Amino acid sequence: MNIPKASKIAGAAVLALSIGFTPAPSTLTGLNTHAAAAASETSPSPFQLRLEHSPFKLNGQVYVPLKELSASLDLLVTPSNDKKNVLALGPKQSLTLTPGRSSAVNATGQVVKLDGAVIVKKGVTYVPASLLSRYFGANVQWSGGTSVKLTAQAPRYVAAQTGNMIFWLDKESGKLLLGSQGKAMSPAGSITLRHPDLLDLSVRKVNKDSYVLDLLNAYGEPHIHETRHRVLVYQGQTVKESSTYYGNFSGRPILPNVGGFKGHIPMMDGSKLEIVHPTGKTVKTYDLAQSTGLSGDFSVEVIEEKFLLVRPLKEAVLYLIHPVTGEAKLLYPELLSDQAIEVIQTYPTNESDFDGDGLAYTGYRNGTLTFQWNYSTFLLKESGTFTYKLPF
Repeated sequence: MNIPKASKIAGAAVLALSIGFTPAPSTLTGLNTHAAAAASETSPSPFQLRLEHSPFKLNGQVYVPLKELSASLDLLVTPSNDKKNVLALGPKQSLTLTPGRSSAVNATGQVVKLDGAVIVKKGVTYVPASLLSRYFGANVQWSGGTSVKLTAQAPRYVAAQTGNMIFWLDKESGKLLLGSQGKAMSPAGSITLRHPDLLDLSVRKVNKDSYVLDLLNAYGEPHIHETRHRVLVYQGQTVKESSTYYGNFSGRPILPNVGGFKGHIPMMDGSKLEIVHPTGKTVKTYDLAQSTGLSGDFSVEVIEEKFLLVRPLKEAVLYLIHPVTGEAKLLYPELLSDQAIEVIQTYPTNESDFDGDGLAYTGYRNGTLTFQWNYSTFLLKESGTFTYKLPF
């Protein structure tokens, strides 16, 4: 199987729910951050927010573009499955809005009044500004132009969605909420977070009872420290969590852990790899530190029936693992030239162009693995394609 490279979070970037972006129906990745210095948990201060679509006044009510403001709040805005309604979804409150109506339906099914009808203009949904104050704790003031003065608590949640299921993670407490789209959220356990900062959360459905959440946290100044968490949720509760850490001083991007194998979930916890049933039961464990003789955290890039490929995050070199015995073989000394081997063995891991062994797995067929090699450092610039006969 081919595993695509993950995008590296830029240290200074602040990722947010994109203004005007409609989430794909399968997954939604949310990273909620905004100018925390302008708003505190106890007494938020107003700040100016420039909008792409100008507010306007109608029948004495100020109307604002809902989705643009959602990026500064703990709020997801998405069309309903039948495209007839607009859903404003939050961890504590959700509303189903219907264009042309001056009422909405909340998460418990109650009809609530609005101060004006919901308006859609050129595909943009506008709502009375009072809606945000009344139901989502955000005060919006507008005195003309394309900017508003927004007073709201700094967003403290990250969100992910697959199908109709939404997950909200409180980045301060690590508490997880889940629920169906437009319904009240329920507690689902917690995730152990250290130094939460730039958070990226995604979710995928395994079956009707099980979901897998992947969380990437980049922190520090600059954001060169990364923790990757994988959480298994079964029947509405977290039943398994794993995490790895990497101090990414070289800026080298790393591949995400492989998502699954034959319906099971690989969970990489430090140097311990567990193959986990969707119910949370561990069916196989690998001690990669013992197999490779290297301490530190690992990633698992490939799982096939006859082999695994793992990589220690610090050394960044590929090891082939026997799926039954756990026996490990370091690959690059068997594929590369003596000159390349010497450079890889001596190249400092904190150099800006450090990229481990430069090997990328591209496939497996008839007992043979194939790799693409691209190595570009100050001392050596070479590339090539290699094959490797499975030794067991």
